[in-house]
Amino acid sequence: TTAQEASIYRNELGDATLESLRGELASFDSRADANESDTQLYFKIKALIYLHPEACPDLAKVLCASKTDSRATRLLIDAMSSIGNAQAQSALQSAIRVRAGDASALAILVPALAMVETPAPSAELTLLEVAGSSKHASIRAAAELGLGTMAHQLAGVAPARSRRIAQAMADKLRTASSNEERRHLLFVLGNAGTHETLDVIMPFLKDSTPEVRAAAVAALRWIKAANIDE
Repeated sequence: TTAQEASIYRNELGDATLESLRGELASFDSRADANESDTQLYFKIKALIYLHPEACPDLAKVLCASKTDSRATRLLIDAMSSIGNAQAQSALQSAIRVRAGDASALAILVPALAMVETPAPSAELTLLEVAGSSKHASIRAAAELGLGTMAHQLAGVAPARSRRIAQAMADKLRTASSNEERRHLLFVLGNAGTHETLDVIMPFLKDSTPEVRAAAVAALRWIKAANIDE
C-alpha cells in the first residue's frame, strides 16, 4: 500500500536531506568506497524523490550540469525513472531539453523517461519532439523506441494514448522506404506490443530480407493473440 511504501522510504531516507544528498552525489565518483555505496545512495535518492517530489527541480539542475559518464549521474537518472512521479518526469524532461545537443546524455535520458511506469502526456510530447527534431539519428531512433515502450506502459492505464502512439508508428512503417527503417519500426512496434498493429506486422514475416523477417518475429513477442505462437 501507499502507507507501507512511504514507511519504507522514510526508513531508507533516514536523516538525509536534499542538501546532504547533493553533497554525496558531488563527491560520489571520487570516493574509494563508491562500489559499496551505490545501492545505499540509490535508495536514499529514490526515497527523497518519493517523499519530497518538490526536490526534483533542484535535482534537475544537477542532471543538467553533471558529466554524462558520471556514475552519480546514472544513479540519479535511474532513481528518477524508477519513482517516475510527475516531478521526476519533469526533471528528466528538463534535462533532455537542456542537453538537446549532447548525444551521450540523451542516450541515457531518453530511455529513462520512456521507462517510467505511467508516462505523463508531457513526457510523451517530449519524446515526440526528440524523435522529430534531434540532429542525431541515433537519438531520433532511441526516442521512437522509447515511444514504443511508452505505448506498452500506457496500455493498461491510458489505452487510447497507447493505441495512438502505436498507430502513428504503424503508419510510419507502412510508408518506410528502406529495409533498415522497416526493421527499426518493427522493433518499435515490438516495444509497444499492441494487438492493433498485428495486421501491419504480419506481412513482414514473409519479407524477402532476413533481417526484416527477424524483426517482424521479434515484434510479436509482447502481443497477446490466439495465433501468435503459430
